[in-house]
Amino acid sequence: MPKESATSVCPYCGGRAPVWIVGRDINRRVSEEKFYLCKCDQCGLMFINNPPQDLGRYYTSDYHYVPESVEALDALLPASQFKIDLLKKFVSGGALLEIGPSNGTFCRLAQKAGFAVSAIEMDEDCVRFLDQKLGVRVVASADPAAVLSSEKHAYDAICLWHSIEHLPRACTVLEEAVRHLKPGGILLVAAPNPDAWQARLLKSHWPHHDMPRHLFALPVPWLVAFGKSHGLTPAMITTCDEGSLYWNRFTWAMLARSIFGLGIKPSLPWRIGMMIGRLLEPWERREGRGATYTALLRRSS
Repeated sequence: MPKESATSVCPYCGGRAPVWIVGRDINRRVSEEKFYLCKCDQCGLMFINNPPQDLGRYYTSDYHYVPESVEALDALLPASQFKIDLLKKFVSGGALLEIGPSNGTFCRLAQKAGFAVSAIEMDEDCVRFLDQKLGVRVVASADPAAVLSSEKHAYDAICLWHSIEHLPRACTVLEEAVRHLKPGGILLVAAPNPDAWQARLLKSHWPHHDMPRHLFALPVPWLVAFGKSHGLTPAMITTCDEGSLYWNRFTWAMLARSIFGLGIKPSLPWRIGMMIGRLLEPWERREGRGATYTALLRRSS
């Protein structure tokens, strides 16, 4: 049976999951392989049913930017200040775990805000920077679920800033995260919004599918239902925070670069795309339409 018409089994609920979109790596063009994004008819979870065996090669050498010093990282903090400001509306301090922190920008913001910060990260250079430069308690692993299942720490906040979609066992990671939240603790998940109007318009050309690096897509209704079944209630869910508004513009810049980036000065398509994004902002900033969302779910006391 051709993969385009194949039906998979949902890894979360076991429901029927037909192919929803067929796409390629349009963002980095590592290969021309086709990938099949399925959508569960029962719970709505989306997932790639044929992830590459050599997924690591799709994370090119320039994927992570690792600063040379803490001072260089601190220079980047203002652009992400909204993240810690958002979290502190719901939890003022305590133990914080970030899963997939990359170079540690949010970890650094959390440190400065008085949190005791831990992290789980797979990139070796990022792990080294987190450990040696920032002094973060970091575990080097590509399997956060396994790390969490073997440790006894409890956290006031567990944060996944655009990392959950990259994890092969995304649902299990979320389940383990809930288990390690203190009563009243916050689970923060920021991720692409597969129900965004951009996604419906652009289909396989939507840059935030980012196949095959994004192994999962978690619609907001799926996340809310997951939270309810695990004792979490929404504290805030938005597609209009500062980061989400940037990702709206980023969509059009990436799309322009993908279409026009060859043969002309690379920065020109990016500027054109960002301009388009600014023109569309009054429409895209309406709640629920944005390219990404930020969700804060609170564990019952």
